[in-house]
Amino acid sequence: MNDTALGSLTLIRYQRWGGFAAVVGALPDYEDACISDADLAQLFNKLQRLDDACVACHGEITHVMQVLAECKFTSEEQNKLNSPLLDGLVAFQGRLSTSVLRAHDQRLQCAEQAIAENMHSSVLFWLMELDTSDNFAHSLLPFAAQLGREVAMQMLLDRCSAAIAYVGLNGMAISRAVSNRHDTIVRMLLQHSSIQLQPWHLQHCLEVAAQSGQISVLVMLLDGGPRCSGLDLRKAISQACAHGHADIVDLLLDRGAQLQPVVAYVRDNLLDMACSSHSVPMVKLLLRRAPDVYGAGTGAGLEAFHTAVTLNDLNVLAALLDAGFVPDSISIESAARLGLTEVLQALLTNSAQHAPLGVADLNTALAAAVQYGCSDTALLLLQFGAEMTSLRSAAVYDAVCMDSLPTVQLVFQHREITSAELDRMLLLSVSSGSVELTNMLVDRCPDISVVVDAVGAVVNNL
Repeated sequence: MNDTALGSLTLIRYQRWGGFAAVVGALPDYEDACISDADLAQLFNKLQRLDDACVACHGEITHVMQVLAECKFTSEEQNKLNSPLLDGLVAFQGRLSTSVLRAHDQRLQCAEQAIAENMHSSVLFWLMELDTSDNFAHSLLPFAAQLGREVAMQMLLDRCSAAIAYVGLNGMAISRAVSNRHDTIVRMLLQHSSIQLQPWHLQHCLEVAAQSGQISVLVMLLDGGPRCSGLDLRKAISQACAHGHADIVDLLLDRGAQLQPVVAYVRDNLLDMACSSHSVPMVKLLLRRAPDVYGAGTGAGLEAFHTAVTLNDLNVLAALLDAGFVPDSISIESAARLGLTEVLQALLTNSAQHAPLGVADLNTALAAAVQYGCSDTALLLLQFGAEMTSLRSAAVYDAVCMDSLPTVQLVFQHREITSAELDRMLLLSVSSGSVELTNMLVDRCPDISVVVDAVGAVVNNL
């Protein structure tokens, strides 16, 4: 050996403790061994780093574990060493475990840190050797599943038992894997024979997967054998509908899910959910797969149609109209009251082609438009046959209170205003501080005393 190698041997022999001090005796006979100086220097470097880390282990446990992982001896290196040197490594691990990792909770905390920082698998393997209890491996399953650590998960599964006592931890693990979209972890947990899972764990995973659109996880659950046979697909469909995952609903229907008629007190209208999520593919799917439940002639379908109108979604509305839905007085009035001009245009056009509404229904919608100050929808209704002459005074007064000058002007153009109505409108406009509207009404008021009385009434109420 050269002087450098001998110097390293001397340094380790006289300055280090315990098993590492016997490193010289641990090496094979130098004359017969085929160990180069570079190999020796590399081995000594690892041993020295391990020993340095162990000396500081009381305050730097993370550093110790990382060094242990980095300095893991390869099989080739182990073949170059005699057993006494390997015993030295064991002595190092033993010193660390007895001085720092005495308690179960400490070992568990270090294992979680090793998993979180994705350290070398040898670190977790060593910690599992220190604590061989079933509880140790099962307690780490949820943590590894949440982070998607596949190597760590496989190591833990190899140590897990089939005891029913750990079913809660198992359920937590698969739930976290599904929630964090770790498909491989889900598959590992479902396929491992030692992992006991309760039906409600699998049901929760099914609903989470449906809600987040994880079709691959759904397939794994549905193909999971007898323990997955009792899953309630209906609840999963509700989650998928509410979040617009048409492919999930289609899959669940193909796997036997039934779309039951909507019961009023249950409030589970899937078509209404699809409209609320603005999912045109979902709307078309439900109408195609369950026309008897959600078709144009059903109560659930009409409820969803009204929802689509109020959401001002022309694409969803077009899908419903194409499926045979016919606008009714409620939908026309809702669009008029909300000022949804384009929606009202589509409804009125469709109604005129298929089932024209009577003048009375149009007039009711016109009153709602005027009442809420929606001049555009009011004008559109007049163009489709509504009559302003039937408009009640209360609707006109509401338009004034809404400070809708265009709506009030439209009323003047299509309806005669009595002097009593004008007086009342002027008083309301002055009271609400509507300057432009007040000026317009003053110009139309023939008696200036009415204006003075209106201003005086407002002043007296201050």
